[in-house]
Amino acid sequence: MCKNLNRFRRIGAKRRGEDFKPEPTPTFEEFQKSLDDRENPPNNDPAGELAELIGLCLWDIFSDNHDVIHSDGRIVHLGSFRGAGGTIGDFVGELTWDPDSDLWERGYDYMRFYMGTSFVAQRTSLLPVYEMVFYRLKKLGCDWRYSPTGVHSISPVKSATAKSKYSPAEAFQLQQDKGKNARREDRFREAMDQSAFEAKREARRQPPPETVVAYQRVFQCLPVGWPSDPYDPS
Repeated sequence: MCKNLNRFRRIGAKRRGEDFKPEPTPTFEEFQKSLDDRENPPNNDPAGELAELIGLCLWDIFSDNHDVIHSDGRIVHLGSFRGAGGTIGDFVGELTWDPDSDLWERGYDYMRFYMGTSFVAQRTSLLPVYEMVFYRLKKLGCDWRYSPTGVHSISPVKSATAKSKYSPAEAFQLQQDKGKNARREDRFREAMDQSAFEAKREARRQPPPETVVAYQRVFQCLPVGWPSDPYDPS
């Protein structure tokens, strides 16, 4: 957090034409002392911290474009990216709910789990948590399908309008506009496909994500969807 704040302060100082002096990054002991010096330091809650970490890892598996497959073949969905965060937050919040707590402090909102472990994954390996989740899924007869994160184009659908008197000139212009829009969409899709292809090639050059590694350790095979590069079956 200190490094990120220094980065934003540096940008602000540069825009104002001022000299920038970064604040020193505190050591862990200094940070811990700053918490102890507060009037109401946060309570140490290992169980709550573990529950939150498992929730973040669940988002990485059940959301992020991936699919959990039920034993009967159905896809298990927790909602959209935001919806999945809310579902996990509601569940964890129900387990930790305190009727005497302030209304605005009860439970967890979707932002607590939105985007999963994006902001904590670099701190340490999360393989043990992922493996635990996959062991539970395997025991239930479920499976998991990997899907690389990507952007997909959506063609707008025009709503139906009341029929008007036919005009040859308007019909010709409408046909011309449709042709232009179709060519524009084709060029856009080609650019998107090329960008997705390059992203997949780059992913193949890097070690597989820990979710894939954990799945392989538990199921003794690679998940469907990985390798992400369709031109490299290795």
